[in-house]
Order: sequence, then C-alpha cells, then structure tokens
Amino acid sequence: PPTIVLHVYGRDAEGKAIDFTTEELRLTSNGTAVVPSITDSFPVGTFTVFLIDIPTGVEEQLPAIQDAIKQFASPGSGMQEQIDYIAIFQVGESGATQLLPPDNFYNSVQNFFVDDLAPETEATALIDSIVSVLDQVEELNPNPEMVSSVVVMSDGTDVVSTLNEPSDIITRTASLNMPIHTIWVDSTDLTFDGQQQGQAFLQEISDSSYGVATTLDNSEGLAEIWQHIAGFRERARVRYIIDDLTGGSFDVELSLASDPAISDSMFVEMPENQPQVDLMLPPGSDTITLPNLEEPLPVRLGATVTWLDGLDRGVSSVRVLVNGQDVGEVLVEEMDD
Repeated sequence: PPTIVLHVYGRDAEGKAIDFTTEELRLTSNGTAVVPSITDSFPVGTFTVFLIDIPTGVEEQLPAIQDAIKQFASPGSGMQEQIDYIAIFQVGESGATQLLPPDNFYNSVQNFFVDDLAPETEATALIDSIVSVLDQVEELNPNPEMVSSVVVMSDGTDVVSTLNEPSDIITRTASLNMPIHTIWVDSTDLTFDGQQQGQAFLQEISDSSYGVATTLDNSEGLAEIWQHIAGFRERARVRYIIDDLTGGSFDVELSLASDPAISDSMFVEMPENQPQVDLMLPPGSDTITLPNLEEPLPVRLGATVTWLDGLDRGVSSVRVLVNGQDVGEVLVEEMDD
C-alpha cells in the first residue's frame, strides 16, 4: 500500500481480447475516481479443449483433423509450451470421451497422434458431448486464472442426442463466459442440404458464444482461431495509488472510456492491522551519487511506522535491503529515532 495492482483481461464486441495499452481506462476506488496506469503484462496461459467428432463419412478428413491440432500445439501458433494447456475429447454415441488429459507440452500432443484415431461406427451425439465437455471445463482447467476455450471439429450433424437441446449449449456458454470455436469437417455421408445444415449449426454456436467458425480446409480461418485463443494468454497489470488508505472492504470498478458498458468490478479487502512505512527524505536527496565505491557512504533516513487501525505498536526489527538484497539488520535499541 498505497498501490493497488489489478490483473485485467477483457474481450470486445467481436469476442477478441482487448489490448489495454491502446485504451483509455476509467477507474473508481471506493466511489472516488482515480487515474490508473498500465505498467506491463504477464502470461497466465490459456486452456483449450478440442472436441473431435469423427463418425462414418469423415474418415478421409482424419489426417487433416490431426494435423490441425498438431499445428495448434506447435511453436508460434495458438499454444505456448509450458504456459498454455490443451486437452482432447472425442464425440461418442452417447457423450464425450477424454482422449488426452490437460497437458502443456508439444511432444505430448505429437506423441498422442502417433497412432491414428479410430472413427466411430455409429451416429454420434454431438450436442450431448458438447454440453458434457462444458460441464467439465472448469474442473479440468489447471489454473482458474486461465481463459478456457472449446474447439469443436465436426460435420455439425446430430440425430441421437437425447439429454440436451442446442439451446442448452448457448445457455451454458453464456453462464461460463466461454467461447466455442467451430471447425466444420466435410462428410461424404451428407447431402448438400445436410452439409449446409451442419455448417449453419456450428456457425450459430460460435456466434452465440463470441467464437470463430471456419472450415477445416481454410488455413486462414484456422489461424484466426489460434490467434483468438492466444490473445487471452496475457493479463494487463493496472496500477493506481490510494492517497488516504484505510482498512476494511472497498469496491473497485474499471471500464473503458470509449465504451463504459465494457466494465467489471471487484472488492479489495485491506486488513485493519496493515502497516505503513513512510521514509522522510530531505528535498533533492532522492538520488545518491557514489564518488568512490571503495569508501562507505553514511546514509540517514527518518521514518515513521503506523497501522491503519490507528493503534500503537512497537517495532522489534529493522532490516536493510539494497536492490532487493538483504544486507543486514539494524538493532532497534541502538537507533536514536
């Protein structure tokens, strides 16, 4: 204190990650407008679940499906090794089956596809499988700070799901605030009308969840999905200073100046016994020049220590740190003030 640091991410009207370095921010702390600053960003990672639908009719597309996932899990693509996580599920006759548990290594994905996947011999329950994956994503996510995404690779048709309706997918993605990206896979078993119906269904899912819809043979569309996912890897550090800090709970609200509707809020808990240390430096003495590194330079600082609840407490130990390194302890009983 009195510096508060917020870890922030957001998405725009198209579902893409907001670049906060290019946005003017508005921030209120405990009802008072303050001036925030963005100092830097840091990676927290992403979690991407691939749901592969491979019924009869898509066998010829299986190598392309595997290549697309391997492309995602490669340098310079959608996944960054040891930071981002990936999991793979397969649509079954009654629900989704986990093939690869959450993993953050490229080789794990490459090795997984050493043996080709076996297509389903019967019709697959696409809707029920999507909902079952959505129900598991939060539990599977290795780090709650990571943004989760689902990538569905399918011909978009489903005649066997009985547990859920398409509207259930939309309801769940809205409650989870999670995008579903869809990649349409051509099937030799479908008529032209069936192909259009499948594409329309996948497009609707992506549109309703702020995801991206494309086809398996569209390299630019795949790259757009990978870029969309990677855009949520970083968090912006937004800092602001409280002039008069007090203990207790206070609310913080952050919004875009260009679109105040894009906002979020949270509560900050400040312990009542939080200490504050003020160093009193004479004017102009905040910069020290060492003319000779071989001779010690005496430095004297005045300091006060207070607590937010106003109670008096004793100081039992004072340590000296230089550039973050602990260089020794000052005996309190030997200090004049």
